[in-house]
Amino acid sequence: MRSLPSARSSARYGGAVLAMAATVLLGSVITGPAASAATFANTTAMSATATLDTTFPCFAGHPDTLQVTAATPYPSHIAVAGLPGPIQDVNVSLHLSASHAGDAELLLVGPTGASVVLSADNGYDYGATNVALTFDDQAAATLPNVASPLFAGTYKPSPNGPGGNGCNHPASLVAPAPAAPYGSVLSVFNGTNGNGVWSLYLISDTFDGGSVVVPDWSLDITAPPAYVLSPFSQPVDDGGTLNAAKAGSAIPVKFMVTDSNGAPVSTLTAADLSLNVAPIACTAAGATDAIEVYASATATTLLNLGDGYYQFNWKTSKGYAGTCQQMTVALAGASSGSALFTFK
Repeated sequence: MRSLPSARSSARYGGAVLAMAATVLLGSVITGPAASAATFANTTAMSATATLDTTFPCFAGHPDTLQVTAATPYPSHIAVAGLPGPIQDVNVSLHLSASHAGDAELLLVGPTGASVVLSADNGYDYGATNVALTFDDQAAATLPNVASPLFAGTYKPSPNGPGGNGCNHPASLVAPAPAAPYGSVLSVFNGTNGNGVWSLYLISDTFDGGSVVVPDWSLDITAPPAYVLSPFSQPVDDGGTLNAAKAGSAIPVKFMVTDSNGAPVSTLTAADLSLNVAPIACTAAGATDAIEVYASATATTLLNLGDGYYQFNWKTSKGYAGTCQQMTVALAGASSGSALFTFK
C-alpha cells in the first residue's frame, strides 16, 4: 500500500481515500484483517513398539485389556514464539507409519493446557507407510470410521476410529499426558496464547505387537495481531454523550489503532472495518453536544491519516431524522468503539 503523510501534517483531515465501503452493515460481524499462518515443525521421529501378547485379551472377551506403549520421545515438543496475537486457527500435519494403523492414538496439547485428540484407532489393522495426514477443522470429513486403511489427505480431528480386533482405546493416555476429557476440535485453541511449548503424545494401544512411528509433525498457526482501538477524537464524543447531527450528512469519525505493544497500525483498509448502526431510545443518553464539522463525502469512506490514525466518514441516512442511533466501529481483534447520535 502507498505510503501516506504523517498524521501530524495538514493532510490529517484530508488524507487519501483508500477504499469505498458502499455498504453500511447493521449488526454485522467482520472477518477481520487477512493473516498468514506461521509454520513450526519437529523432525525428530516418535516411535512406539509393542510386543505380542499371546493371550489375545480382546478376542478372549476383555476389550479393555490393552498393552499401552508410550512413544519415545513422549511427548514430542514444538516451541512456538513470535505469534503477535491470540490464535485464530490451528492445523496439524504429520506422517504416520504403522504395522497396524489402528493402534495409534495422537493427542495434541497446547501451551495453555487445551487439548484435542487428532486420531484414535483409525486405520483398523491395516499397515501404513509414511502416510501424510493433515488435521483441519475446515476439512470435509473425519478419517473414515470404518474398517479401512489410512489414505493421505486432510481431515477433521478423528477421535473415534473403529479400532481393530475388538479392542477399545484407553479413556486417558498414560502420564505425563493430561487426563481426559480431551477436545475433539482444533478450535479449542482459538483465542488462546499460542506462544510456548506444544506437546504431541503418541501411544500404541494393542496386544498384537508391531510399531507406530511419526517421523515428523508441524503446526500451522494463524494468530493475527491484537489491535487496540482508541476512543474517538473530535468532532465525535463517546462516553455517553449524545452527538446532535444532521440526517443525511457525512460525519468524520476519527480514531487511532495500535497493536498490543502500543505501536501504530497503519495498514488497515475499509475491508478491515465495519460500521454497525442500531436505533436507541433518545432518553438513553446524557449530555448533548452538536457535531460542528462534517465531511464532504457522498458515500462511507475510510481515510488513512498515517501514524495509525484513521478517519471513517460515515454517510448517514436521511431516514435517521427524528431518531437516535448508536454507531459502532468494529475491527477484528480489537475492542469496538461506540458513540450515540440524535438526528434532526
